[in-house]
Amino acid sequence: MTGLSDAADADGRQWRRTGGIEVHQRDVPPPDWAALVARVSVASFFYRPLWTEAVARHYPGATPLWLEVRRAGELIGGLAAVARSRHRLRRYASHLDGTSGGPLVASDLSPTDQQEVFGALADRYADLVGGRTVQASISLAADTELRFGSLLSDRGFERRDVSGAVIPLDGGLAYVERHVLSNNRRNERNRAVKRGCSAGSSVDRAKLAEFHAIYRAATRHWGVEPAPLSLLEELAERGEGRAFLIYVEYEDRVIGGHFCVHDGDRLVAWVGATLPEHNRQLFPATLIVWQEIAEGCTRGARYLDLGGSGGIGTLNRFKRLLGADTEVRGHYTLSVAWWRTVRQLRRFVHR
Repeated sequence: MTGLSDAADADGRQWRRTGGIEVHQRDVPPPDWAALVARVSVASFFYRPLWTEAVARHYPGATPLWLEVRRAGELIGGLAAVARSRHRLRRYASHLDGTSGGPLVASDLSPTDQQEVFGALADRYADLVGGRTVQASISLAADTELRFGSLLSDRGFERRDVSGAVIPLDGGLAYVERHVLSNNRRNERNRAVKRGCSAGSSVDRAKLAEFHAIYRAATRHWGVEPAPLSLLEELAERGEGRAFLIYVEYEDRVIGGHFCVHDGDRLVAWVGATLPEHNRQLFPATLIVWQEIAEGCTRGARYLDLGGSGGIGTLNRFKRLLGADTEVRGHYTLSVAWWRTVRQLRRFVHR
């Protein structure tokens, strides 16, 4: 599987052929994409067409992209990404706000073939950068990075660490409560319940809207763009039970929550927030995570992924006392030279 050469599809889209494999670019998912996802042992909810298509639908100026690798017509690898345009400049991302993306490679291929397929996808993704396309980025899950991360570095992608917090759920709910959760967090959970809080799981639009108002207010304070409510609603409605809200109520009012997705062995708490006026007395964040632990154990997940802490030390400590382990992941970015300089200057100014 060597000897790359460029050619073009009938519609003018570029693809590459190398010793029997072809890489094509599409703006709709291949019809056999679901079959590919099923062949990848580490594939998650974020590789499903629903995720990429919904993100592209609900973020302004966003368009989806799929790259596919075929051998003798068989789909053996692919990459999904979303391009966002602003001021006529385009940036591709094969991830979103702490989620993992990047090339999918069929797990039943030989190790050599897997390396070739991943490399061909990385090459094609890198080829997108140039002109008004100023950047392409990928956030790899830890196990994927262990096998393939060096292939991105070899192609000029710059890497930075992203630390996530992951609670192991092996052993079941009683084991996690007794041996993983700290006494401090157990006490907070118990106080929250005694003081009238309740927690649950829902896809109800009214609860999603209550949560989103809290989350949107928090993102204004954080200075980040919120995930649109319409996106959460579509994922909850069409996610086949894999996307849902974990919430805490007090006096019949939602006071905090996490929007979560579950696929395979991992439940991911994607975006979340609580009403700050209740944090010291009602401990909604602790009760939310406890409900996620219970939900994960019920669903047979092996890990609860709480994501990163954004460099906030108190949040990192909070997660450690919940029993979370640190999981270091790689965020890879390839940029045109002038855009890389702009980013470096921004970081310098905001020090």
